Amino acid sequence: MKNTNLVSLISLMAVSCILSVISCTSDVVDPCGVTYDSQVKNIVIQTCAYTGCHSGATASPYVPASAKDYTNYGGMMETVQNGKFRERAIDLQTMPPQAFVPAGKPKSLTTEERDELMCWLETGHPEK
Repeated sequence: MKNTNLVSLISLMAVSCILSVISCTSDVVDPCGVTYDSQVKNIVIQTCAYTGCHSGATASPYVPASAKDYTNYGGMMETVQNGKFRERAIDLQTMPPQAFVPAGKPKSLTTEERDELMCWLETGHPEK
């Protein structure tokens, strides 16, 4: 009787482990559907990647090298991965810096934009 119970317990544990492994995949389900190409690029172009800020060749000399070019996905990745993008744009809300925003550009991110950026960051910042 004890052997039967032990075998049943081991079988149950094995099935549990297999189901756990099967249910965990490397694919991240993006519940908000935000990707760089679908929404983030537009937000960044309007609020970050304009002349004198994070615009690549025309970036401000005061912008750190790791943050000079937000005009493309690859140009953002260092600051996204090291947490500086989230810190400045979402947590501290110091980007864009109001004093340096050109006329006609937004002086801050909207709540919706911050929410979309946060969801994008939390789901692994997918490009497409």
